[in-house]
Amino acid sequence: MTKGSPTITFRNLDRSLAIESAIRDRAALIYRMGARIEQLQVVIEAANRTNDRIQGLTVRVEMAVPGPDIVVTRIRPRVSGPEDVVQVVRDALDTARRQLAQRLSVRRDAVRDRRSA
Repeated sequence: MTKGSPTITFRNLDRSLAIESAIRDRAALIYRMGARIEQLQVVIEAANRTNDRIQGLTVRVEMAVPGPDIVVTRIRPRVSGPEDVVQVVRDALDTARRQLAQRLSVRRDAVRDRRSA
């Protein structure tokens, strides 16, 4: 794994280039935020699969950053196709990005307050 590339794990689900592409696109936005991200891991897990239907999809994003790690989990009970999986992945990564942005904002405000004091 190179810096700026997420670790992607599929469990009980076939690997998909569309899903990996969506993850890499969203991860690139996260890495551009300027935070010291030590690791970004995305796990996509299907509880059960029957034919083309997925029953119980879980997407977990773990981001190792200074301070407490950022962990986001999204669960969808039923998924009808790859588009739904991509949407859940995007939602999870967007939430992780917002949490990182909030943390960076708080840290910048703290630095600004120390300088003005």
